[in-house]
Amino acid sequence: MKVCFDGIGKEVMTFTVNGTSPAAAGCGVVLSGNGEVKAASANGAFAGICLDTGDGFASVQLRGVVTCKFSGSKAPTVGFCKLAAAADGVTAADTGNSYLVLAVDNGAGTVTFMM
Repeated sequence: MKVCFDGIGKEVMTFTVNGTSPAAAGCGVVLSGNGEVKAASANGAFAGICLDTGDGFASVQLRGVVTCKFSGSKAPTVGFCKLAAAADGVTAADTGNSYLVLAVDNGAGTVTFMM
């Protein structure tokens, strides 16, 4: 048997993208207006993870299990861990919100957590 977290509780919504601070796939985003998102500030809290962008729109995962890149001087830890936005995914930080981290792959530089 293999462990699998794919699709558990996944909720994705489509937003327009703020042109001055566009969202990038795999990175944290925040709301910047009615139905609009932008890239979250470095080391700041994020509302969701951008899954894809195109034609001025972004698909954003707001709930469920998500896997994305992590960066920074310390890796996230399994269990409850504070995560914040980073230029390329998320980072373990004293700022941000606490999420349930299910898996950390240091080799691939990815973290799987419950939003």
